[in-house]
Amino acid sequence: MNTIKKIRIWLGSYILKNKLKKTSRIKQTHSLSTACTIDILFDASKTNDYKIIKLFVDRLIRNNKKVRAMGYVNAKVIPQQMYLINNFDFFCRKDKNLLNIPKSEIIHDFIKTKSDILIDLSLSELFCLNYIASLKNSTFKIGRFTNASSYMDMMIDIKENKTVEFLIDQITHYLSVIKRKERIENE
Repeated sequence: MNTIKKIRIWLGSYILKNKLKKTSRIKQTHSLSTACTIDILFDASKTNDYKIIKLFVDRLIRNNKKVRAMGYVNAKVIPQQMYLINNFDFFCRKDKNLLNIPKSEIIHDFIKTKSDILIDLSLSELFCLNYIASLKNSTFKIGRFTNASSYMDMMIDIKENKTVEFLIDQITHYLSVIKRKERIENE
């Protein structure tokens, strides 16, 4: 990794840490039965993963959940066919600044809009998705286990099967059996 890239990563992380110090959120455990609004964050670069996530979103909507999904496309522009999908928003490389910090209004709206659950379905470490998940105004955040995910309230270890389908199955299972706790104010 070259020096300029290391500096960009360090600066982006520094900015995120400072924003997190100024941000507080109310934490509250939710299950699929107690949640009304669910936001999903994912890497939309893989067509197969995207199709699986679309089926998951459709299933949640059929269960009367208000769902909004935000996908990152690792390309200069978002493919035309992705613009017409209900409940899905996308961003691409042009929607990030030099520090990989998302800069579009749709992302800022996604971050500040309150939801009961944030489900992070990203399988790789992408700073732009970590940035969004870290600052997202959700009372309960769940995703895959990683050493860098200190923003998660619950993490699922998927090292035995690193697929979006398995992660969705595990998250669905745990969100179905979880019992609700009282609200805890974040310090």
